[in-house]
Amino acid sequence: MSLPRYIKRNRPALWKQIQDEADEVSAALAIRAEATRRDREEEHRRRRIEAAKRQRERQQAKPRKRIASRSASMAAKMKTYNAKRAEFLAARPECFACKQLAAAIHIITLGQKLQMGGFAYSNAVTFANEVTPFRKHAATTIHHLRGRAGKLLLDERHWRGCCIKSHQFIGDNPTVARIAGLLCQPGEWGKQEP
Repeated sequence: MSLPRYIKRNRPALWKQIQDEADEVSAALAIRAEATRRDREEEHRRRRIEAAKRQRERQQAKPRKRIASRSASMAAKMKTYNAKRAEFLAARPECFACKQLAAAIHIITLGQKLQMGGFAYSNAVTFANEVTPFRKHAATTIHHLRGRAGKLLLDERHWRGCCIKSHQFIGDNPTVARIAGLLCQPGEWGKQEP
């Protein structure tokens, strides 16, 4: 009986196989990294070209126009308003509000000396002493009883000629202004009367 012959196989050593596989993996990673780097450079170049193109378009475009503070229709309304306002104040040179406020304040101060809806007694006395029904003030501003929105801006039925002091007092003390008939009732502000 004979023994089988030993057949020598030409296989490299295990450590050589591992080294070869590692070289292949590192070569593949290097190729992938190179492709990624090229893609990034291409994207960067494309963005630079687009930015330069946008900048050229901006320089060739029309210059920016400032937004108007008022629309054309509102500017026309204000032109009409200013003309009517001058006529109104020329026809009524005395402050209407001073007389009304002084009368209302005297009624309030005689009736009660308590704080009433944000209006203190000391404010009333001070204002009543400064603005008496006998003292005449020139009307320099227009007070709108119902506001200035929409058609109310040009509605002269709700205009009252005021001096600046009484106009400020009306804004600061709406309760007294309502008693004096210089402000509309709550809920009527900004609404056109038929």
